[in-house]
Amino acid sequence: MAAQVLDGKAMAKRLRGELTAEFAALKEKGHAAHLVSLSIGSDDSSDWYVNNQKKQAEKLGVQYTAERIPADSTFEQAAGKIREICDNAEVTGMILQLPVPKHLDGNELAKV
Repeated sequence: MAAQVLDGKAMAKRLRGELTAEFAALKEKGHAAHLVSLSIGSDDSSDWYVNNQKKQAEKLGVQYTAERIPADSTFEQAAGKIREICDNAEVTGMILQLPVPKHLDGNELAKV
């Protein structure tokens, strides 16, 4: 079987167009997408991802909110913030940014 070369830029453009249309249709029906990103503390690489997530969400017509809690937050405080975000009826998706501070278990927080 011969290798097939994919045009990644064309594929990404097509997918962005499809997603933009889908998000617009949802918004027209009163179901606007709202993505919340939660960072615990500050990490340069994570901050870079958050900025790119925001840019891409805006291009797709998705509301994007970046939340941050202090690095010294306890597991209970972080879990409480995750629950607060997830319990918000206007939020349709949440991303826990990694890495989390060493005293917290990201796998356990993801289960909240």
